[in-house]
Amino acid sequence: MSAAPNSPAMFHFLPGERRVVNALSLAVRKLLSRDDVTPRQIHHCGVLLHAIQRLPLVTPEVGLSLSLIQPNESERFWIGVTIDGERFEFETGRSVHSDAGLDNESQSVFLVSTDGRSENRPGNVAGWLDMFQWMCEAAETEVDFDDFGAVPDWHHEGNTDWWSHLPASDKES
Repeated sequence: MSAAPNSPAMFHFLPGERRVVNALSLAVRKLLSRDDVTPRQIHHCGVLLHAIQRLPLVTPEVGLSLSLIQPNESERFWIGVTIDGERFEFETGRSVHSDAGLDNESQSVFLVSTDGRSENRPGNVAGWLDMFQWMCEAAETEVDFDDFGAVPDWHHEGNTDWWSHLPASDKES
């Protein structure tokens, strides 16, 4: 089902996925409580939280990835979230250093898009959220933001519950 011409752009979430969004928001807030958080990271957390709180609405101008990285001697494990005008995605990955060079691998765990594409590995999403929350709080975790958007319009659309405005086909489980 396509949106009406004047309808705001929305991600095609299922209603039950709202709890995933709420859990992510709480985890990002934990990142803000770290002693080593920088002003730049505070700004990017604010942009990310602004976009998360507006879901399932797309926040125009926002293009942001947050990666939490656990390095060790031979590899770097990372877990990340990306939100932009087309997708909202959770990923995991790792980079392994060897004699042959650097080998990277990544996996999408949760994906919701504006064009109806979605990917949800239910068992993995819960584990991803637990790991993300733990890494937000762990002092040894490196925090990296990739900002590929513009400064968002901080305007809010009132107290509208946009979850209730999902197209009928998206409300079916």
